[in-house]
Amino acid sequence: MDLKQLEMTIRCLYEGTRGSQDVRLPDQIEFHDPVVIVRGANGVRRMFKKLNRLFPASVVHEFSLISGQSDQFSLCVHYRRHHASTPTIFRSVLQVERTDGEISKLVEHWTHPIRRPGNSTRFGSRWLRGRIGRLLS
Repeated sequence: MDLKQLEMTIRCLYEGTRGSQDVRLPDQIEFHDPVVIVRGANGVRRMFKKLNRLFPASVVHEFSLISGQSDQFSLCVHYRRHHASTPTIFRSVLQVERTDGEISKLVEHWTHPIRRPGNSTRFGSRWLRGRIGRLLS
């Protein structure tokens, strides 16, 4: 998967653009952020679909490779309920792990408006985020 395909995939997931349900994701993909851990292509699609229903006018404002990194991207998403509404702006570092050229894991580390890592190794945090992820997917 090249950079252009990766950007299209991220935009489709976060923006809920037409065709996002057709985005090619491997069966074993994982998504981690400070709130959820979701496993499996169908689960990741369902979780993003719910997010898109909550914020249907969201836009990926920035998706760019962080200089000197091969797997980390600066991500800025403007979450909106309506096109005319004031956005809630979330900035994060999106870590993309790839296996055999396909995305195997997306880890979103929030940097604004709150700073929280998406890869906490604390058992309680991982357990709770996994449970929330199952509820949302």
